[in-house]
Amino acid sequence: MSESTLVMDRTFSEVRRLCYAGLDEEALLREAVERTRNAVSLDQYCMHAIDPSSGLVTRGVLSDAGFGKVARAALERVQFEDEVTPFGWMAKKHLAAVSLSESTGGNPERALRYREVMAPLGLEHELRGVFVLDGELWGSVTAMRELGSPDFDAREVAFFRRVAPHLAAGLKAAALRSAALREPD
Repeated sequence: MSESTLVMDRTFSEVRRLCYAGLDEEALLREAVERTRNAVSLDQYCMHAIDPSSGLVTRGVLSDAGFGKVARAALERVQFEDEVTPFGWMAKKHLAAVSLSESTGGNPERALRYREVMAPLGLEHELRGVFVLDGELWGSVTAMRELGSPDFDAREVAFFRRVAPHLAAGLKAAALRSAALREPD
């Protein structure tokens, strides 16, 4: 077994453990992405908690504050207008993770987010993932790499597919705990 496979397996185990540790949504997302970066190179990322009834993002963890300005524009426009692998479509199709190059047949310019968000920032490669449990979308991830970096390979996409249901379970539990704490006695 290669060293990188061992790192991915160890990282998967760490992220899965976090999903059942009783963390709130933000802590879970932040800790999960930090662990994931040990196994998968990410230049920029957005990891989201999503309200399954509305499909709207309720919480987000971003790679850096500067990326937040772009993420806002992406949420306001790209989230609702991009037709290439939208999160809701991925959830309905049971597609837990996919690279942009795979979903566009090697033509990322087909995606609005590539043209309006990624390319202006010097980002070339993207991997999207959805965290679905019992048909409900509880979260998502957008991971990106800079121009000249390698694309996300099959092993990295498989890692996100493998960890996705655990993140969904963790986000659902966190949302339910949060709702229970807000309820009057």
